[in-house]
Order: sequence, then structure tokens, then C-alpha cells
Amino acid sequence: MADSNESWYARPVFFVADGRQALQFYGDLGFDEAWRHERDGSVVAAQVNREGVELILSQNPERAGRGRLFVELYDGQVAECVESISAAGIQVTDEHFGMPVKAIRDIDGNEILLRDDTLGPADEGTIRANAAASTAARNSVPGCS
Repeated sequence: MADSNESWYARPVFFVADGRQALQFYGDLGFDEAWRHERDGSVVAAQVNREGVELILSQNPERAGRGRLFVELYDGQVAECVESISAAGIQVTDEHFGMPVKAIRDIDGNEILLRDDTLGPADEGTIRANAAASTAARNSVPGCS
């Protein structure tokens, strides 16, 4: 069991073929650069932030394009995001991930899935699985019940 004073801070990592190009893409997507690490003129790692989402970009062409980030927003916010993202010339597609989502793929194929309840209901199996996972997570954290 984890120490009750333990506090985790996690950030997903998207592997990208070219760190500099990825920074440009995520800047166009509305992310702000928090930091970068360069080696021999290449951006080998960087962090970008947008509205509480922190994402690390790591230059590794062999592993690029396999990431996925699911972002749950408040009702109506997905439409606002899609409007601004589309205005920047970035394609947004309608997809399904156990529920309707809007999907954005970066230049390497990493995915950001946006969701709010205005997109429609989740599949019944997804609702049950999410409820069970949420209950299990709350029960595993000291002080959460």
C-alpha cells in the first residue's frame, strides 16, 4: 500500500519524429511551451501545456505516432475547441472510443481525443466499466471513499 503522504504528478509522453516540428504543431493547437531540452540543434524533449493538460514530447522516430490522450471537457467546450483548432487548419474527425469523441492527430499520428456530454451518450458497456473503474480508484486511495 502506498504511503498516505505520497503525491503523484504524472504527464503523458508522446514520441515524435522531429521535436521542433512537433512544437510548432502543438503551438498551432493552442499549447504553450513550458520547457525544452536541445542537443546538437535538435529539440529532443519538450513540454507543452494547455488548460491544465501537460504533455511531454520526446523525439524518438522509431516510437513516434503511437500515443493517445483522452481529454474530458465540460459541456459545450469541445465545440469551442473544435472551432478554434479547425480555424488553425488542423483536421478534427468524428470518431468513437466507447463513446463519441472528436479526434486530432499530430503530424506523427499521436491522438488527442476530446469528449464532453453534448457529443452523445457512452455505450452501455463503457458506462459500466467507467463506473467500476472509478469506484475501484476511489477505494484504493487513502481518504477517498
